[in-house]
Order: sequence, then structure tokens, then C-alpha cells
Amino acid sequence: MSKNNLKKFFNFTTIRPIEILFFLFVIVVSVGLLATPYYLFAIIPGLAILFLLFLGHNPQFGYYLIVFLIPFDAYRGLSGPYQFLTISKFVGFWIAIVILFYFLLNKMDSVNIKSNMWSLFLIFFVIRFLSALMSEYFFTSLDNLRQLFIAYIFFFITLIFISRNGFCKTLPTILISSISVTSFLSIIGYMFNISLFTMGTWDVSTETLKRATGTTSDPNLFSAMIIFNLPLLAHWFFSSRRFFGKFIAIGLFVINLIAIMLTYSRGGAIVLAVVLLLILIEHIRKFKVKHLGFVTALLLIAIIMIIFFVPSSYWERQKSITETKTDTAMGRRISYLYFGWEAFKEHPIIGSGPGTFSKIYATSIYARHFAIGEEDYYRDAHNSYLEVVVETGAISFVIFLIIIWFSLKNFNNAKILFLSHGEKEMAALVGAYRTSFLSMLIYFFMLSTTYNKYFWFSLALSQIALRLAQKIPGGEYNENATYSK
Repeated sequence: MSKNNLKKFFNFTTIRPIEILFFLFVIVVSVGLLATPYYLFAIIPGLAILFLLFLGHNPQFGYYLIVFLIPFDAYRGLSGPYQFLTISKFVGFWIAIVILFYFLLNKMDSVNIKSNMWSLFLIFFVIRFLSALMSEYFFTSLDNLRQLFIAYIFFFITLIFISRNGFCKTLPTILISSISVTSFLSIIGYMFNISLFTMGTWDVSTETLKRATGTTSDPNLFSAMIIFNLPLLAHWFFSSRRFFGKFIAIGLFVINLIAIMLTYSRGGAIVLAVVLLLILIEHIRKFKVKHLGFVTALLLIAIIMIIFFVPSSYWERQKSITETKTDTAMGRRISYLYFGWEAFKEHPIIGSGPGTFSKIYATSIYARHFAIGEEDYYRDAHNSYLEVVVETGAISFVIFLIIIWFSLKNFNNAKILFLSHGEKEMAALVGAYRTSFLSMLIYFFMLSTTYNKYFWFSLALSQIALRLAQKIPGGEYNENATYSK
């Protein structure tokens, strides 16, 4: 080997030792697999390393992959005891390593991770940590803190990877496509009895009821995801300048509405009605007088189709919301509120520990009254706000509400700034994101899903929206100034 070649090899091995180790590892694993009955999998390590190297140079694609896979939570993990190992976790772990190296090599100097919520996050974490230390269920609380830490990381990488183009085009496209795909699969599963996309539960008459879940694990959570998607679809319809774009948006909107109905979610029906009203308020100014007759006709057609084509079992289930004495599920949900108040009075400051609601509820007389079997004693609160206040006390709950208020304020200020500078399309998009966020906040009254990724990246999107608005020349927000809304 010549001196020049030796020098090049030495420079390569010293500058890129990590890449060399990866390649050697892949070769060893692939050769090892060739000598086993699993030789057909020998190509997988090579493909995996190529994928990781691609993400190393383009980590934003890994982030968008994680967002795309959110509605596929039932099928993105391994099987059996390793179900907790998911594609999202592998990709997220690798992205975290890449970001760490980028920071160490000073390649991310221009990244803006500033937020008016970091200090609140720190206080929220400290309170929950202290609550975990004092909890009777320490290890359960510790795992809950792990989930909170992951949520913070997701917030962090969202601030890093979402640019103006990502905010305006890439992210809405990914959200709409991923949720619409699982909505379509849920309809197919419901029509052809495919158990992969449906589940059975019990209705008020104790008869089996088939419910659509899509690629999620819970019909109520699935319903919340679809409703989160609707404001973005509405924005796509009103912002599209081509008939084909509007036609696709309407088609996807209908598919998502059908999927919501097939979940038979009672909470979903309530939140859907509120969100449709919010969407109407958001876009009411875009309707012209000449369009009112057309819109009225469409509404009449929609009402007629709902009356004749929605199955009677759906309306029976919705009516059961008011039948608290005969409907076991509704009675149990009311019991969560009674028990929550009693539990809060016992630990009003620091709570019972993060993630412990189901544990302490299982010891109550309510659990014994409503339980069908032994495992049925453990029940979530079906209310994220209730869980926060019971598990970590009043101070934590106040901080949680302040975080939400800061996010709504960020969205509002960003929309006002965009409108004041004539960027109506950006203002409308911010309004759509805000409505999606509000849908999740409303659903929090009916779901225990505090660490839902849509919630946490909505918090980050509120900060990004304000950041983009403030980049406009003269874009600093002044609370005393008067802007056109």
C-alpha cells in the first residue's frame, strides 16, 4: 500500500470510526445469520444500516415517520413479550443520538429550541417526581415519569425539525394521509368483518357490538385522532384553488366521518358536534351569499343520509349517555368522578403518584360494585384532567392548565400577527392547528391520554407558529396594539 493510500485510510478510520464499527458489526451479523437456519434474514442488517445512515444524514425524515405511525399503534411493535419495542422507539432513539452528535459537533447552532413553556415543563416534572417518591406505587410512577420524559423529547425534536415548509405542507399532508388511511382500513374491516381493524365490546343491551378501531388499539382513542384530523381537512378544502383538490378533501372528510360513526364512540359524537361548529365558525367568513343556497342543500342532503343510512344501533348507543342508571359503562364513568374527589381530598397537594389512578381505584367500593372480573377492578379515569389532579395534586394541575393556556395564547398571537401582515393563508392554517388542539383538549374530559403525541406536538406547533409569525419584519407581538382579527 502506497504512502498516500495509507494516509487516506488512516484519515478515514480516525475521522469516521463510528461508521467503520457499524460496517464491521453488520458484516459479522450478516455472516453469522448465513450460518444459521435464518439465513434468509441475512440481508436485513444491511438494509437496517442503510436506513440508519440515511436517517443520520436526514433525521427529519425519521421524525415525520414517527408522526405518520402515530395512528398505527396497534401494529408498529414486535409481537409477544417484546410488543413494547416499536419502530417509533427505534427511530426516535436513533434520532436522539444523531441530534446529540450534531450538537457536539456544533452543526446545529442555528436551531431555535426556545419556548416559553420550558420552565413550566421543568416545574411540572419536578412536582411529578416528588409525587412519585412519596407514592405507594413507586415503580408505576417511575414508568409514568418515563412517558413524560419521552413526551418532552418529542416536543423538543418537533421544535428542531418543523420548518415553515414542514409547518405549512409536510406535516398537514402526513397527518391527513396517515389518519385517513387507518380510517379507510377501519371501514373495510367493519364491512368485511376483518378483526385486525375492529373490536367487540358490550352495548347497553349487553349485546355484542362491533366497533371500528382501524390500526389503533382503542375505538375512543381512534375517534379522537380522526376528529383531530378534521380541521386540517377543512383547511385543505377551503385553501385549495383547484376543483380536484377540493374533491379529494371532501372525499377524505366523508371517509373520516364514517369511521368516527363506526367507532360508536359516545364521547366522539359529542366532540365531533363541537368541532364541526368550531370549523364552521373558523370558515364562516369564506362563504358568500351566493353559496348559502348550495350549502343549505348540502346540509339537507347530509341530514337525510344520516337519518336513513346510519344504523339504529348507533343512535341507541348515543341515547345511552343519559341512561346512567341502566347503563353500566356510564355509571362507572360517573363513579370515577366521585372517587376522584375522595382521592383528591386525601392527597390534595402532591397526589397519589403519577399513573396510579387505576391502582387506587381498584381498592375502592366503586370498583367492587362495577367490576365484572378480577382484572376489571383496574380502570383509568377516562378523564385526563381528573387523572392529573388525583395523581399529582392541585399544584401540578394548575401548572398543566397554565401550559395549555400558554399554547392557546401562542396560537392566538401567531394568528393575529399573520393577519396583521396580510398572510391570510398562514393565519387560516394556524386556526386549523388551534382547532385540532382544542378537539384534543375537549376529548381530555373523556379520555385518559395525557401523553398523546398529538397533544404534545400541538404544544410545540403553537411555539413554532408564533416563531414563524415573529420572523415577519415587524412581527413582534404587542399586547397593547390593535390588530384586525
